[in-house]
Amino acid sequence: MDRLYTGEVLSITYKNEVGTGTGPTLEFYSLLSQELKQVKFPIGFNKELVSIWRSDMPNNLLFPRAIDPSTVEPEMMSKICKYF
Repeated sequence: MDRLYTGEVLSITYKNEVGTGTGPTLEFYSLLSQELKQVKFPIGFNKELVSIWRSDMPNNLLFPRAIDPSTVEPEMMSKICKYF
């Protein structure tokens, strides 16, 4: 596992805003996760548009939900898999 850690850190800075380091970086990831939660796909037998993310995670964490492959068309499943 130690070989995977490179010591590199991604740091986000917003244009025309004061602040660098973990604050803006955490804000970026928070905003990104909120946008990802808005993406919906036609899943299930009735092809209802649903989120591919679980909504019952503590602290509003981003975690994919289980999807029954038999309820999703193959081309739609490949689109979903591209998110991961």
